[in-house]
Amino acid sequence: LRSILGLNRQWRMTLVGTITTGSGPSVSVASWSDGRAWFKIRWTSNWQATRLFGELGTLVREVSVGSGVAYSNERGDRIGVHGNDIDLVLLGSLPTEILLEIAGSLGVTGRLVPNTWAEAATSTLSDAHAAVAGLLLPVELEGFGSPAIRVEPGIAIFAYAGPGNRAFLLTEAVDERLSPPLEANVRGVIVRGTDGRYSPDRGLLEWVEGNLAISLTSTTMSLDELVAIGESLREQ
Repeated sequence: LRSILGLNRQWRMTLVGTITTGSGPSVSVASWSDGRAWFKIRWTSNWQATRLFGELGTLVREVSVGSGVAYSNERGDRIGVHGNDIDLVLLGSLPTEILLEIAGSLGVTGRLVPNTWAEAATSTLSDAHAAVAGLLLPVELEGFGSPAIRVEPGIAIFAYAGPGNRAFLLTEAVDERLSPPLEANVRGVIVRGTDGRYSPDRGLLEWVEGNLAISLTSTTMSLDELVAIGESLREQ
């Protein structure tokens, strides 16, 4: 960790320690501040879960860090690294590019997560079509690359990453109804000529179309943008 301090002499360590719980892993924590900004690293050598350590959320993107890979959350303020015998998360108030620079200085070579982990993109478009009949995908989606795809029985999930921190998750499930909302702050929205609902706290737009329950999730894109993406969906 001394290499981190070398990035800027003004950084000073404000916290270092270890957290232990009865059932979870032992987690080490260290944080730094320069009086205006801060960053923190949490790491463990006995992570047993089948998802990234550090609560990055459902929408993550793969990024290059040093000679390996890491995973950024949607907002770019958390960077997760899955290494050999170590899993860590770096978070803070710094821009994403600075957090990536710090992550690259840690001496941990990040690896792709195992195929069984929630963040693994292990499926193809053919798999998605086989799992969900009548699959709908966005067209004329400028600035976004090909999606990472994950397929579960009757469900297809597409993670799209765009410029900056713009990203969204498209989920389509064989279902003719929506689950009850998890929060009270939900409002009705018309999307594709049908009644839908939007949860601002979760950035979640969802509706039912035919035999599909469809949702678009993003906390970095506006409701109007999500509705526009929804309107662009076509069978492909």
